[in-house]
Amino acid sequence: MSKKETAAEFLSKINTLDFQGAAPYCTDDFTYSGPFPKPLSFDEWKESAESFQKAFPDWNYNAKFESEDDDFVHITVHVTATHSGDLDLTSMGMGVIPASGRSIAMPDTKGRLIFKGDKIANLDFEIVEGAGIPGILAQIGASAPND
Repeated sequence: MSKKETAAEFLSKINTLDFQGAAPYCTDDFTYSGPFPKPLSFDEWKESAESFQKAFPDWNYNAKFESEDDDFVHITVHVTATHSGDLDLTSMGMGVIPASGRSIAMPDTKGRLIFKGDKIANLDFEIVEGAGIPGILAQIGASAPND
């Protein structure tokens, strides 16, 4: 399977936060980096996403392939979702944010899949203003602590 094909299969799984389906495409030391203070392991990423799966059951990265060069596959994501469940951010010191019923649409964000051999070793996203947890909170009408 080519890197582009592997990326497409992986993206089809993570689009809807299907971590069990995505895991076989990743190295044992896979990391997810960009929107967090430090890179997360696959299991840490999965754990952090669980609260988002509950709060946004229709979560979709809307990931699309852009290009491939050597061990890099470049992608763009445009997260969309509806805040129909409580968002539990207590692990981040932000408490539980009740369902708002609001839809979110994050700005397009560039990312890249970094391969090691035939598997994905890292998913890395650029930091984009209006995206990530601050962007989500703003769009659902909530605020982060200290705001």
